[in-house]
Amino acid sequence: MKKLWVLAGSVLLFFSCVTSNTVGTVFDDSIPVEQTAQIWFWNAGTITAYNDITVNWKEQFGSAKTIQIPAGDTLLIWDIKAGNGYAYYRGKDIAFRYNFLPQKKYLLMFGSKYDEAEEKVILGFRVYTYESGEEFRSSWKDRNAHFTELVPFLNYQVN
Repeated sequence: MKKLWVLAGSVLLFFSCVTSNTVGTVFDDSIPVEQTAQIWFWNAGTITAYNDITVNWKEQFGSAKTIQIPAGDTLLIWDIKAGNGYAYYRGKDIAFRYNFLPQKKYLLMFGSKYDEAEEKVILGFRVYTYESGEEFRSSWKDRNAHFTELVPFLNYQVN
């Protein structure tokens, strides 16, 4: 039984390393890598448009997706299918804008917070920023060390 747990742990570690270092979709391979950013998202839904260009960057249910895009101010349109542990959210044509820096890797995770001043829940992505050579690690300690900010969706409201 102990060998089975060691094998399962090894497989999980291998899978997490492979997914964190592999680019699944390259938007434009004519752009030098030094001028691009990598975005990794998991369990968040589907990106349907990139800067007003329709794309087909579907994530498979329960798995990660990595894309490489030109760095800079970016507008991503999503069909959201995500949860935060307390509730599950869905939405179509949800706008998310962020200025992705070159030679950085980003982990986007669905998130929420309560805005006391506005008395409402704000939904968006928790953005975690890594250097291009760094690996994503699955521990919360590592993620918290790379937390940048919660960026609200531009057009999603919770009542």
